[in-house]
Amino acid sequence: MTFTKNFRKGNRIRICRMTARYSQKDLAFLLDLPVTSISRWENGSRTPGVYYAIGLAVALHRLVDEIFRDFRDEWVEKINQRAKTLSQKVKKIER
Repeated sequence: MTFTKNFRKGNRIRICRMTARYSQKDLAFLLDLPVTSISRWENGSRTPGVYYAIGLAVALHRLVDEIFRDFRDEWVEKINQRAKTLSQKVKKIER
C-alpha cells in the first residue's frame, strides 16, 4: 500500500476540514500555503510532512493521530510483520 494510492487517507483530511467548517481556501490561509497543497492532500496525490501534519491538527482541533489514523494502522501492520522477521533472525543467530 502506498501513501498516494489510498484516497481514504486524504479524504480524512477533507472530512476533518469540513467538520471544522473551513473551506480549502480558509485552511490554506491558516497554514500559509497555496490552496493546491490542501487539494493535493485531500485527493491523495500528496501527503503533508510532519510540520504541516501538526499544523493541520492544530488548525482542525484534532490530534495528528486522528487525522492520519490510516497511516498509523499501516505502520502498525508493517512494523509488526518486520518485527517477526527480526525476531526470527535473532533466534537463528543465537543458535
